[in-house]
Amino acid sequence: RCSSTIGINEVCICISRVIWSFGIPITKGVLRAERAAAWTIVGAILQASSKQIPQFVNSRFLIGFGLAFTVVGAPLLLAELALPKHRGAIISYYPTCWYLGAIIAAWVTYGTHKIDNAWSWRIPSLLQGVPASLQLLLIWFVPESPRWLISKGRGKEARDILVRHHANGNERSSLVD
Repeated sequence: RCSSTIGINEVCICISRVIWSFGIPITKGVLRAERAAAWTIVGAILQASSKQIPQFVNSRFLIGFGLAFTVVGAPLLLAELALPKHRGAIISYYPTCWYLGAIIAAWVTYGTHKIDNAWSWRIPSLLQGVPASLQLLLIWFVPESPRWLISKGRGKEARDILVRHHANGNERSSLVD
């Protein structure tokens, strides 16, 4: 029973990622990053408050559901907004941070494993919501995707973002034209 529960737990995260990997507009637009963060936060809260295995499994599905947006959308938005000469370095931070988060999660889980009550697994469950909470707070300071803006007929706004972030305000820069 224990191994099948663990298997279902892991499959839920993967299934939700697969579902959302097909045809999702990757932007800060329609299916936005803040919604992905909200799904992850809801999943973390439900997981930490679980009393029975079905609630725990469903919460893992919600966490994977929100995570799918972040995993696919964040690197693309970083690549789009990064200055071309810094793009490679900035994009390489994303997977590095992913593994740094995994190491922190492993140490937190290790640190809580000797707690003799449900908080031994509730603390790591709750902490899954911390990065999503940061994302939810800080996403409002990230500009829209220029490609998404252009696809919506908002070319002037896209150009303004490129001028501000790629050309230091120089509207005649070759990076903008």
